[in-house]
Amino acid sequence: IPIHYLPTSINANDFPYCGVDISKSKYKIATVGRLSYAKGHDYFISAANSICNIRSDMAFYIIGDGELKEELERKVDELNLTSKFVFTGYLQDMIPVLQTVDIVIMPSLYEGIPSLLLEIMSMGIPVIASAVGGIPSVITSGHNGILVSPGNEKEICDEVIKLLEDKVLRKNISLNARKIVENDYSSNIIFI
Repeated sequence: IPIHYLPTSINANDFPYCGVDISKSKYKIATVGRLSYAKGHDYFISAANSICNIRSDMAFYIIGDGELKEELERKVDELNLTSKFVFTGYLQDMIPVLQTVDIVIMPSLYEGIPSLLLEIMSMGIPVIASAVGGIPSVITSGHNGILVSPGNEKEICDEVIKLLEDKVLRKNISLNARKIVENDYSSNIIFI
């Protein structure tokens, strides 16, 4: 019996392309996922602290809920970043919030190929993700997203600054992210 590999897929039409707004005066950076050690939120917060030392035009969103919520809120408070952070909790429908976000960071310490990654890329939101699990099979760094070493808050900070300063790169990543999802990971293609 032949075995066929079916990659993780989504219906790209369910996640409308929102592209990038390169004329903003304030930027929103988000991370999405269960608030657990494996998702690396601690590194997101540390990177946000470094970013705020360089730029003042930032807001950070932690979308999700979980056992580390109080610990992460405490870290944000200890770093005096409370005015820069929004903890949304669990959202049944994340699309309206994600449509306002400029960059999504996925600082996971281990991961498969998360369908969430494909959903965000389908919307054309530039993603900076840890090079773990199946993520490098989807993201070609500098082309349709950015890969960083897991647990490396300095790399996250550097890549966020680079994306904010290089509007052409940000726009190209946005367009290429949508294309790869439509061409390689859309259930409309895979299951025809």
